[in-house]
Amino acid sequence: MAFTHTIRTIFSSAGGASVQGSVASVADAEDNRDIVVPPTTTDHPVALTLAFASLKSLFILSDQDVSFQTNNAATPVDTLTLKANVPFTWVSTGGVVNPFTANITSLFLTNAGATAATVQIRLAVDSTP
Repeated sequence: MAFTHTIRTIFSSAGGASVQGSVASVADAEDNRDIVVPPTTTDHPVALTLAFASLKSLFILSDQDVSFQTNNAATPVDTLTLKANVPFTWVSTGGVVNPFTANITSLFLTNAGATAATVQIRLAVDSTP
């Protein structure tokens, strides 16, 4: 079964002008998760393995500021800093380098705020890249 993930971007100016575009990726699997990270939590572990070369699209949205570390909390391979309600997106067909530099063996999420964070992660992966 094929899964298509489409990322849409819309730009609007104060004068009312609007421009939009989208980019899609097709993969044979997807992994969709909503993870709750308690307030003032450091290195909340998430079981996730991913061959970075198989990643076709990535969408992450958190309702609180969080940091996202891969493989090792103390010395992460990759770190993403997520701002509240600002989506982080990447699509393999979009012409931008993969945000991950190595295979992912685990994730660690840190929420320094006083409110629990809900982190939505949407992945499209191809098991035969």
